[in-house]
Amino acid sequence: MTSPLVTTDWLAANLGRRNVRVVDGSWHMPQLKRDARTEFAQAHIPGAAFFDIDAIADTRTSLPHMLPRPSEFARSVGSLGIGDGDRVVVYDSRGIISAARVWWTFRAFGHDAVAVLDGGFPRWRAEGRPTESGTPAPRPRRFTARLRRRLVRDLASIRGNLAKRASRCSTPARTGASSAPSPSRARAFAPGTSPEA
Repeated sequence: MTSPLVTTDWLAANLGRRNVRVVDGSWHMPQLKRDARTEFAQAHIPGAAFFDIDAIADTRTSLPHMLPRPSEFARSVGSLGIGDGDRVVVYDSRGIISAARVWWTFRAFGHDAVAVLDGGFPRWRAEGRPTESGTPAPRPRRFTARLRRRLVRDLASIRGNLAKRASRCSTPARTGASSAPSPSRARAFAPGTSPEA
């Protein structure tokens, strides 16, 4: 996989191949009062496993969704039936919200054969593609995780960057007649910090 996206046509043609693994990385903000695991059990892409963003995380901190230790990630992902040589396709129930986070997590732990399903589960369903229900129990496989530190910044590195100004955040070029931000996106922020997305 060289592209960060795969189409529903590609997945439909490759679904069921021995080295293709599909994971549902759905996650919802608490105020939505939705349970991603329950929704997964009701309907998911055939053969998919549920990647629990809350559980596959560093449980030693009160901060949500921090990267786990490599050994913990390897154990968790291996228990989903994902091995070192597998191509992983990630989707979510909203299109491309939390799936991108799961994609990045795999890459942060050295697994490049990962892509996000373009349009996610909504497109898959809209195209009338097959789904199944239940909670699968995949056969555990060996997965090796090696943290790529260049893809991760901790608080100390952010503070160091602010002092040295070594890295910069860039924003995409705006299109249209005005280069001014829309009023709903305009925010003031202190020099040397980055605006929130």
